[in-house]
Amino acid sequence: MISGLVRKIDTTGRIVMPIDFREQLNLKLGDEVEINILGNEILVKAYRPGCYLCGAQTDLRPYRGFQMCQGCRSGIGAL
Repeated sequence: MISGLVRKIDTTGRIVMPIDFREQLNLKLGDEVEINILGNEILVKAYRPGCYLCGAQTDLRPYRGFQMCQGCRSGIGAL
């Protein structure tokens, strides 16, 4: 795990993600990242859309604000 780097925020609010981080997450130019606040920390992770419960990538539909696959929707009776 790579950690402990300090970066400055530029005048437009950006920071540069080091290439080692991008390579570890297999991020390429134009890929999307998800940014969240967790307490007093900022969590940045590779955006991989999928079912909220199981991570499946197919047959996704919104259910109560979350993307869910048919299997999980069936399992909770949400069809």
